Amino acid sequence: MANQKPPICDSPGFVLLVEVFYLLVLFAIGLIYVTDLHKLLPLTLTDYFGSLPVGVPWFGALGAVIISLSGIVDHRKDWDPSLKFWHFTRPLIGAGLAIISVLIFQAGILAVASSPIPSKGAPPNLLYYLIAFVVGYREETFRDLIKRLADVILTPGGGVPPPVIRLLNPPKGGVAGGDKVTITGSGFTGTTSVKFGPTLATNFQVDSDGQITATTPLGTAGTVSVTVTTKTDSVTGGEFTYITTGAAPTVTGINPTSGPASGGSSVTITGTGFNGATGVAFGSTAASNFTVNSDTQIRATSPAANLSGAVDVMVTTPNGTSAISSADQFTYLTPALLPTVTSITPTSGPAGSGTSITITGTGFTRATAVNFGSIAASSFNVDSDTQITAVSPTAVNSGAVDVTVVTPGGTSTTGAADQFTYT
Repeated sequence: MANQKPPICDSPGFVLLVEVFYLLVLFAIGLIYVTDLHKLLPLTLTDYFGSLPVGVPWFGALGAVIISLSGIVDHRKDWDPSLKFWHFTRPLIGAGLAIISVLIFQAGILAVASSPIPSKGAPPNLLYYLIAFVVGYREETFRDLIKRLADVILTPGGGVPPPVIRLLNPPKGGVAGGDKVTITGSGFTGTTSVKFGPTLATNFQVDSDGQITATTPLGTAGTVSVTVTTKTDSVTGGEFTYITTGAAPTVTGINPTSGPASGGSSVTITGTGFNGATGVAFGSTAASNFTVNSDTQIRATSPAANLSGAVDVMVTTPNGTSAISSADQFTYLTPALLPTVTSITPTSGPAGSGTSITITGTGFTRATAVNFGSIAASSFNVDSDTQITAVSPTAVNSGAVDVTVVTPGGTSTTGAADQFTYT
């Protein structure tokens, strides 16, 4: 008894043959209907059973047989014999669900006083046949169809109700943004965006159909309307007031205090109230870029300037713009203020040890570095605006390099007069 084989009707192969037989029967019925073969029958075929197209149960059964065949193939290695009855009855189940679905769909159309209009050249009942096939193929589509039609029938005027905003809590917040606001109302399912005035919320979460939690973006002092947009509609309602919650920023110092008129200087700005900064300006020109390191420090890149001279560096936040003072002034230097190297003595020295050289030129007073090629001098001393004493660094290779002087105004240009040769 232990080696007794299960009945052949329990095997997936037998069930597969039954489904193939169903498929052939359906094709035969379809062939008879669409060709003149039906004239040989002793009865007259009709196109409709009442309002139901005659092809609806056929398409439902077809979808059911195809999903059954797919299931048998997919589960041939883990076949469950108890499912054979489900497969045997699939054509009847598919046809029955198709008939019910199309009748319900027609009832929903009548409820909203509409009618399906086929595209030009399409069969008149194509929509019904698609519904029948899909419902026969996947039963859960039947449940989704009933739910959607119930929404259409029960919603006044048809379709999904538009969103409604009833309350904002809190109704006000800081201009710096970042406040959590609970929006209460209805119809929020499927919300795609939330705006405070013209600006999108930093982020938002749909808690339920009647509630959204949104984070306010940066704003300016005053009242704005809140807009909620869903997949089907949009509503503007409820007012949110931006208020100034802190003092304007202050600039207490900058470093360095000068740079070339060509711009590009990295400037560290110190002060207070920098969090949420929206802009940094050098005079009337915006910084090339800036980074807020903390509430008391910003690093900005100076923009190019048309003229030399001092400008005020100002920081702007939602709470205002810093007042100008002597502590915020940055001086643009003209090319004439760049250092120049006119000669060096001696002009050569050993690569392996430091050589003390005298550099002659102009604009050396504020020198910050001396370089031999790409290597910094071992040490240097500014003797005057026209002379520097420097010690050459160790070099890897012999040969000539340019000796350059760096000041806040820039780096000296290279030429034959500044060359030092490592021997």
